[in-house]
Amino acid sequence: RGEIRVTERSEAQMPSGTAFPYLGAGMRSLPGVTVEIDGRVYEAHIDTGQPGALAFPPAMASELPIDGDLRPSARPARLADGVPRDTREGRIRGRVRVGPLTLENPEARFIEGLQRVNVGMAVLRGNTLVLDPAERRSWLVPAS
Repeated sequence: RGEIRVTERSEAQMPSGTAFPYLGAGMRSLPGVTVEIDGRVYEAHIDTGQPGALAFPPAMASELPIDGDLRPSARPARLADGVPRDTREGRIRGRVRVGPLTLENPEARFIEGLQRVNVGMAVLRGNTLVLDPAERRSWLVPAS
């Protein structure tokens, strides 16, 4: 079950640990988190509109440890413009770190037109996401 809580901003409400800065500038900035795969670190958007685990630009498929071949997705992704996009899917082989979380062999989608790594609800669900838009920072806190 998911829930959203809006609280007064105070130091007592802020989680311990390192915050991640929002990515982008101005009104287009979005909460972010680091994703580490096979020793490489990527800045990723936190995408609560994406039901899957991880999504990548298609060009990144050649630099990631994919388990087997990518296959066409039964459900093409739609970006903000609503247009169905060519989408391929598969699994990343091995351990993937998303902020403080560790995933084993997670599902991944490669979406035409996507500009950066996205972390979706399959990763976020059950954990706590704290947003501080005034300071343009976010925390991903593992479930206890």
